[in-house]
Amino acid sequence: DFLVMDEGAKTVRLTVWGKLATENAIEAGDVCTLSRVRVGDWGGVSLSTLGGSKISVNPTSEEANALREWYEGTGRDAS
Repeated sequence: DFLVMDEGAKTVRLTVWGKLATENAIEAGDVCTLSRVRVGDWGGVSLSTLGGSKISVNPTSEEANALREWYEGTGRDAS
């Protein structure tokens, strides 16, 4: 499980299953994009991967760079 945070310092738990759990070396402070994940609401909002889910670690995009800069500046202290 991972705790995912956005630039608003809102967090949600992400559970990674199957190959995605072993294929991705995700560390604190990494920027990740997620697609095709399941949104659950039992006991609060949560995310979990499915068979077709994709995780991209530290992508190179304008949005990812902005999020990385936010985390390095103020986001790290929000966690």
